[in-house]
Amino acid sequence: MLEYSINLDEPFFKIETAASLINIPIAALRAYNKEKLLYPGKNSENELRYSLNDIEKGQVIKYLTMDLRLDLQSVKLIIGLLENFEISPQNYMKEIENILKTKKVIPK
Repeated sequence: MLEYSINLDEPFFKIETAASLINIPIAALRAYNKEKLLYPGKNSENELRYSLNDIEKGQVIKYLTMDLRLDLQSVKLIIGLLENFEISPQNYMKEIENILKTKKVIPK
């Protein structure tokens, strides 16, 4: 049986691809970088590359800004708390939804 593992932090996607996967304009992705919400890597040609974790985190940032209408500073605080509690980006949405349900911000 073939076994392999995927490094979710491996920078792989170009900025255009990352923006497309998150479904946001490239300018929005650059704003996330500028606010230090995402930390893309660089390849040997010094081009930005995004990992699967960056894509997941970008989708959460989009949800917080577009759906919940939070500003980037509030999003930065939320992402920082999730990171401090060592919650993986794949679980960010679950944790956020649990908090919102507990506080009755969204229906159960």
